[in-house]
Amino acid sequence: MNHNLDSFLIEQLDSMGIHICAMLNDKGGDFAVDLDAFSANKIHKPKAEDLNIWESYIRDHLKPSSLFSILWQGNKIWVEIPQGKDIPYAYQDVVYIWSEGKAQKAPIEIVRDMIQRKQIEPERWERRFSLAKLPEDLDQNEIEKQIKSIQETQRVTISDPIDHEKVLILLSVIKYGRLTNAGDVLFSHNTALRYPQVRIRATCYPTDKTDDAYTDMKLFEGPLLQVLDEVYRFILRNTATRVSFRTKGTARINQTQYPEAVIREALVNALVHRDYSSYTGGLYVHIFPHRIEIFNSGSFLEGVTPEKLLTESVSILRNPDIAHIVYLNGRMEKSGRGSQMIVKICKEFGLQSPIWRSEEGVGVTLVLSTMEENMEVTMDDAMEVSMEVKKMVELFSGEISRKEIQEMLNLANAEHVRLNYIIPSIEHGLIEMTRSDVPQSRLQKYRLTPKGKVMQEKLKRKTRKE
Repeated sequence: MNHNLDSFLIEQLDSMGIHICAMLNDKGGDFAVDLDAFSANKIHKPKAEDLNIWESYIRDHLKPSSLFSILWQGNKIWVEIPQGKDIPYAYQDVVYIWSEGKAQKAPIEIVRDMIQRKQIEPERWERRFSLAKLPEDLDQNEIEKQIKSIQETQRVTISDPIDHEKVLILLSVIKYGRLTNAGDVLFSHNTALRYPQVRIRATCYPTDKTDDAYTDMKLFEGPLLQVLDEVYRFILRNTATRVSFRTKGTARINQTQYPEAVIREALVNALVHRDYSSYTGGLYVHIFPHRIEIFNSGSFLEGVTPEKLLTESVSILRNPDIAHIVYLNGRMEKSGRGSQMIVKICKEFGLQSPIWRSEEGVGVTLVLSTMEENMEVTMDDAMEVSMEVKKMVELFSGEISRKEIQEMLNLANAEHVRLNYIIPSIEHGLIEMTRSDVPQSRLQKYRLTPKGKVMQEKLKRKTRKE
C-alpha cells in the first residue's frame, strides 16, 4: 500500500513506532501525543481512515506483528499497547526497550537475554503447529472474505491478496510451510476434527431456570469469524424484539432485547480470550427469557479482575495472534476497550450492569440481564450474597458516596468496605455507579439497582417478621 505520507508525518509516526516497540518489550501501556505540534505543520484532526493508515504504516515496520491501537481523544492522539507476548520486538529492525521513562535502543546483551528467555518459555498453544494439511484443510472462501475485510480496514498492508499462502505468512499463521493452531482456528473448515473443544454450543431455555428443557440448541463449528456470525444470529433469533411507535406518525420501531453491539463484543471477547488448549474446555451460550450467559474456558489472566473489567480498560491477551487478526478484520474493539464498551452500552440501553465471574481453573462467565430479570429476586437469591452485602443493601438510601457508605456501616477501613461491600454488590447487580463512564471520578456515588431495591424490600420484611 502506498501510504502517501509526507516526511514530517513519517518522522512523527516513526517516533510513535519506537515508543510502541519499547512498551511491547516492557509491560504494555499507553501514551499520548499532543496535536499542537501536528497543527503547526498543517496536519489537522485525523479522520478514522487516517488513523488506520497510520497504524498500517507502523505495523509494516514492527516485527513481529502485534495488536496496538491509535485513537483520537480531545486534542491528543492516544496509543494503547497490550503487554507483548513475543519479545523481542523490533521497529525498523532495531530493538527498543523502555528505560528511565523513555524508549532507548536495547544493548546487545539485553537482546541476547530476551532471546534466551523466549527459548525457555513454553510456546503458546496458538503458536504451535497444527496437524492440518495445506492447502486442502483451508477454507479458501473464508480466506478471501477476511482478506477483503482486512483491506477495507487498512490496518495492515497486503501487497499480493491473490496469493493466499503469502497472506497467511504475513499474518504469522503459516511458518516454515506449516499452519499454526491460530491459523487452524481462523481459516480451516474442519478444525473440530483435530480440536473438538473449538465447537460452540448455544442453548435457549423457556424460563430463567437452567433445569428446564431447552427450546432450541445448536452446535457450531468452522472458521472462527464465520462461527461468530452464526452464533450471533442464533442469539438474535432466540431473544425478544421490542416493538414501539414514534410519537408522530405510524412508523414502527423494532428494537432487539440486547444491543447488537454488546452481543457481538461479548462473543468476540469470549472467542479471543478463551483457553483453546484444554480438551475439556469449550464455549457455551445460554439464553434465558431475561438474561444471556456466555461462558468460555480459561480463568482470568493475572492482573484481570471483575472490578477492572467494570471500571477500566484491560489490555492483557491470552491469544494475541488470534486477537490481532480479528482486530485487523475490524471485528474487535480497540485494544482493551471491549469490556468498557459493553458496560457503557448496557447502561445506555437500560440493562443491568454486566457481570463477569471467574472460576479458577474452569472459566469465565459473562452475564447480560434485562431489568425484568432484576425484578425476579427471591430469598434464595439473597442467600447467595454475603452477610456484609445484605447488611449494606438493607441500610442503603438514595445516592451516596463511598465515604458515606463507610459511615453508614460504621466501619473505619475504607479498603475493607470497597472489597467486601461495594465490589460484591456491584458484581451481584445490587448497586451501580452513578458515573460509570468515569469510574474514578471524585463525584462518584452509588445507588440501588431495581434488583437491589427488590432485595432491600424483601430483607426489610424478613427483619420485621423476626
